[in-house]
Amino acid sequence: MSLLVVCLGWAAGVFAQRAPRVPIVFLDVQHGLSNNTVRCIARDHNGFLWFGTRDGLNRYDGNAFTVYRHQFKDSNSLICNYILTLCEDRAGRLYIGTRQGLSIYDRLSGRFSTLSWVSSEDHRTRIFDGVIKQVSCDALGNMLI
Repeated sequence: MSLLVVCLGWAAGVFAQRAPRVPIVFLDVQHGLSNNTVRCIARDHNGFLWFGTRDGLNRYDGNAFTVYRHQFKDSNSLICNYILTLCEDRAGRLYIGTRQGLSIYDRLSGRFSTLSWVSSEDHRTRIFDGVIKQVSCDALGNMLI
């Protein structure tokens, strides 16, 4: 019985030593975040962390934030500042689901576009302005909205 206790004690010590110590960093508006209410987080293929908040999209490079917000009368900005979901596709585009539609960030151009659709009734192109709660990518590269 005492041998079992010694072995368990040794095993616990070995596993405790292998656990990596990860530093915990608290980031908020004092560090450049646009809003303290973070709704979603994504990491892109370049290692940037993206935070969706109630007041814009934030890209964190490990040192500082870059904040993206809707700009009045600028069709190349976010469609809405209230971000609900984030997902990157295979081409490196970031899909941003908001309370007023979906924006797509193209890192090569540095611009946003919006999801639009063609009406089957009048064949007019319209911007999708509904609430986007979830965006994900399947194994075939299809974006599921």
